[in-house]
Amino acid sequence: MPPSTRRPGVPLADSEERNLAALTKRVLCAHAPVGKTIEEVLPALTSLPKVDLQLYGFISIILRDFVQSWYQKITPDHEFIDEIVLIIAHCTLSLEQRIRQVDLETLLLEEAPVLLETHVKDYRVALERQSTALFPHATVNEIFHSMQPHPALLSSPESERLYLKMLGSGVLTALLPPADLQSDCERLLVREILSNMVLWNVVDRLSEPFMLFEMITKVVTVLTAPNKVKPKTVSHAKSTELMSLLQTEPPEPIKKADDPDQSIFQALSTAALTYLEHAYTFISTTAVVARHASASLMSLWKEPPQEPPRRRKQILKLSVWKTLVTLFSLDRRQPWLLGSIQLAAKPLTEQPPGSLIDNYLSHVFTQSLLNEEILIKILSIARNTLFPNGSLAPPRTYPTEDEKVLIQKQAELAIWNAIPDVLKSMYLPANKDDQLREIGESLAFLRSRSCNKHLVYRLLDLLVARLVPGMVEG
Repeated sequence: MPPSTRRPGVPLADSEERNLAALTKRVLCAHAPVGKTIEEVLPALTSLPKVDLQLYGFISIILRDFVQSWYQKITPDHEFIDEIVLIIAHCTLSLEQRIRQVDLETLLLEEAPVLLETHVKDYRVALERQSTALFPHATVNEIFHSMQPHPALLSSPESERLYLKMLGSGVLTALLPPADLQSDCERLLVREILSNMVLWNVVDRLSEPFMLFEMITKVVTVLTAPNKVKPKTVSHAKSTELMSLLQTEPPEPIKKADDPDQSIFQALSTAALTYLEHAYTFISTTAVVARHASASLMSLWKEPPQEPPRRRKQILKLSVWKTLVTLFSLDRRQPWLLGSIQLAAKPLTEQPPGSLIDNYLSHVFTQSLLNEEILIKILSIARNTLFPNGSLAPPRTYPTEDEKVLIQKQAELAIWNAIPDVLKSMYLPANKDDQLREIGESLAFLRSRSCNKHLVYRLLDLLVARLVPGMVEG
């Protein structure tokens, strides 16, 4: 994609954005004419400029550390790096289009939670079976691997690299332009960068327990931070009309004549006219209210035509709720809870109120998921976790055992702070220390690096299968 198709830039709000811009200019725009901005030199990666800046932070670190470190020793030419950036931009734009076609509700609230729940259950079963007659000498990792074998983890690290190469080849076949696919040198080079330098490092680092605990702490903190955005003020002409009708003073009754000889017929007619005037005001107001209510209900009832294909289940029936019950071991300590939740949610999932509630929850989920600010924060957290101080200092040292324990305690405390007090009193022990201990036991399945790698690979497989369904169908 030529740089001329780049959208106008956005002002850099904070120091992190300025650091990312400086890093990107230093690595990817070193040979650009003086005075040119990033938006004028580099192609668009997505439809969101601020997200592009975060992604270019990733790309700059990867190309600087894994490509320029050896390529600049061969030649000072920069066209090779420029071509890589153009290929990445083509792939990210194609990937964005595919993401918009994926049913994210089913992926994130149904399929991914099912994998997580299965992983948690199998890990706990492996702990229970250790040192038993069934597995007298096997470790927890070996027992877990026998329950969830994966082709990438069959023998040695070489099997992982081979699996990632095959995965990278399939993804690039779907994302790369046909002209680039015809070049064996280019295809193999991009595949090596994707598989050995990107996916390998991401999988390896995301398998580290302390990495996962740090990400949990940061993500939970971001999601539970007070929302500074004020609700939008709704102002419509019809709403103004409605309020004016609601605030209208009732019409004054017709004054009776002072003539003492006024007939009974005149008195009755005057009273009837006054009654009809009040009735007319009431009916008019009710009609306006009914019109607004029916319009709101119909807008919730009907599905927006731009939405992706609807999921098979309603949100209240998806597996994420059952996974949360399993994750916090509530199915063991309170076996009645899941059935009670399903029973209480049943009236909320039946027609017609079920459709209204489901559409509302879907709208809230979509707006939260597609929130640019939250996406930027998550990308920033992921970059700082995978490449800490990548633009300014060398990576952090590997934490000691005491530091790992402290990192896990911080994650437990972040989750504890995010749980409402009402839920704590209902489903957790009364004492704070006991509550933190329960949360720590619920997160115990993340303490094994080997088992974490199984979960990361299965989630990666699911993501690739939804974004590139041709790989599964083929």
